[in-house]
Amino acid sequence: MNWVDMIITILMIYFVYKGSKLGLISSVFRMISFFFSAYLASRYHSFIYEFIINNRFLYGIFEKATGFILNLILQSRINESSDSLLRLMSGGMVKPVISLASIIIIFVLANMLLKTVLGIISLLFRIPILKSLNKAGGMIFGFLQGFIIVYFFNMVFQKFAAFIPDSRLGEGIDSSLILAYLQNIDLIDLFLNFSNKKFI
Repeated sequence: MNWVDMIITILMIYFVYKGSKLGLISSVFRMISFFFSAYLASRYHSFIYEFIINNRFLYGIFEKATGFILNLILQSRINESSDSLLRLMSGGMVKPVISLASIIIIFVLANMLLKTVLGIISLLFRIPILKSLNKAGGMIFGFLQGFIIVYFFNMVFQKFAAFIPDSRLGEGIDSSLILAYLQNIDLIDLFLNFSNKKFI
């Protein structure tokens, strides 16, 4: 076992521990809430965007805030003759900033709502038997989550290691027992085969 294997082992222990603390319900629900919040934000942020754009007071706040931030960032690089350029840049940046803020607002609100729902559901799993099952399920989920993350990181780092085989990173990846085992597993192919068997 080399230093890469030790890092992977510590990472896996962390995910298993985190899963046991959160429990299966919280672990799964947090993952679902993240993607669902991101989906809602991407789909419905335009409503918040239009509301801010059409509200002079709110638009003015964003306009002043954007100008202030740009001024702080660029002040050391511009002179007085460039003030008009700064105002032009500020005007062009307002709408993208509002769009980003709209996405963040929807994401945060959706996440808060889903966490409230999670809190209510979690009350049901304080019953001793369900609590034990929830904890054990969380450990399994944590292990799978860690395994998938390590697997895909391995796919990326193997590409880098091929270019620098004599480096410490290249040698560490090449001599890793865990990564050598992962190279024999095609997770994507297994998932596709499972999906075909289940739905066909």
